[in-house]
Amino acid sequence: MKKPSDDLFRIIKTLSPSEKRYFKVITSQRESGKASAYHALFDAIDAQDEYDEAALQAKNRDGRFTRNLAMAKIYLQESILKALCTYHAGSADEINIEEKIKESVLLTNRGLRDIAAKLLKQAGRLADKNENTIATLRLTRQWLGDQHFRGDDHIEDELKKLYERQTECLEILRQETEISWLHALTHARLNNVSLARTEADRARIQDILDHEIARRDPESLPTDTLRYMLHNIHSRCHMVLGDYQQSYKSARRCVEIWETTDIGGGSMSYARLLHNFAVRCLRAAQVEDLQATLEKLKSIPGNDMTMRKFRFESIVTLELNLLSLQRRFDEAIAMIPTIREQLAELGPHIVTNQRMTVVYNLVVACLVCAKFDLALEFVNDILNDEPFNPDLYNIVKLLGLIAHVELRDFDILPNAVRSTRRFLKKRERIFAVEDVLLKRLAKAGDVTGADAEREFYLRLSTELREAAAGSPSARIFEYFDFALWAQCKAEGVRMADHLRREVV
Repeated sequence: MKKPSDDLFRIIKTLSPSEKRYFKVITSQRESGKASAYHALFDAIDAQDEYDEAALQAKNRDGRFTRNLAMAKIYLQESILKALCTYHAGSADEINIEEKIKESVLLTNRGLRDIAAKLLKQAGRLADKNENTIATLRLTRQWLGDQHFRGDDHIEDELKKLYERQTECLEILRQETEISWLHALTHARLNNVSLARTEADRARIQDILDHEIARRDPESLPTDTLRYMLHNIHSRCHMVLGDYQQSYKSARRCVEIWETTDIGGGSMSYARLLHNFAVRCLRAAQVEDLQATLEKLKSIPGNDMTMRKFRFESIVTLELNLLSLQRRFDEAIAMIPTIREQLAELGPHIVTNQRMTVVYNLVVACLVCAKFDLALEFVNDILNDEPFNPDLYNIVKLLGLIAHVELRDFDILPNAVRSTRRFLKKRERIFAVEDVLLKRLAKAGDVTGADAEREFYLRLSTELREAAAGSPSARIFEYFDFALWAQCKAEGVRMADHLRREVV
């Protein structure tokens, strides 16, 4: 049986409170007779945390919404989209441009070319402001078509200007096409890849940076949008390759372009941009910029569920990482009760990947502060979810083994190690560091006596560093420094205390 579409549910869940109010007001005015039934269907879907067609059918047994639920859903979706277009018409220049072009054609067909020309000039200003090259090209073509009706002495100059403008637009459009293609290719190759840990991964990403399009100077490009896109490509590639300073510089330029131009996008897009920049600040140890960006994120308006859950995942993750960078680990532990409350509140709404990112940071904080029972609790929380972020999920499985070792769960450790090895091998994610770690941890329960245990973990620390030396697989330590953990265990000190001494 065909699964019912949840398109309408997903659209409704993106609406802000003001958009919902506007939809109901505008549909009440347009279709007063049918509005109440469609509003009831809207409210029933909006009240669901997950889409449930059967529940809607049950509520509709008495025809409360409609006799045909499938058709009512289609009509309601169309009505919502029309209302959204009207709601955003005053601020959405794209819609205004289209409307003015249509109006100018209507006036031209009625012989009112002088009025049509005024509308085209207004549309042209909007197109230039928004760097809408396709709209500008359409406008110049329409202007060209109208010029032969003029009989003044300046017609040839006007035609030359229009020709030059069209040629310029075509060149910009060519570059937009090239950079959009490279941007899409970058996204496809980097999707679900947090770190390039094999030579093959690095080669695929370096291939993007070596492409003729990527080698262009972003600042030489003709529009802010193109400059932004190419800087974004550079930032993403350098981030995954581990060149954090260069990634930070490119991301900072993206923020500067966004904040000083009209390249567009709403508050959610701006929030994602700031989050990505903050992550680069963190990796590049740019603490001042990280703190300033955190304050910007906190001040972004919007209290709809989409913004609330993004703000939670982004700000909590960044605050935990900032505390780690500043070696304020106990403060990170103190955040756990509040974070748990927020997770419980947002539980039905926050997606697995966002939840995993937050909880992973709690696992690390707990291990560093020797809160091993709590660390294992958070590990199991992640492992019970789907592995939406494969790299992170794989690391958490290894962190679970560390927690078992610290809790001296040696009766279950060998099976846990074998299970983890099978899991990673199936996904071709056993590198030199993982191999050494798994081999050694499988024998951890066989070690008896304080001196033997000290020697065992000192040797493990040395072997892990040797395995990582000069290898891309060493980047696993960016998630958690397993070699330092083994060293601290041998020395009998908390990782938190050792890291604080390093800062001092």
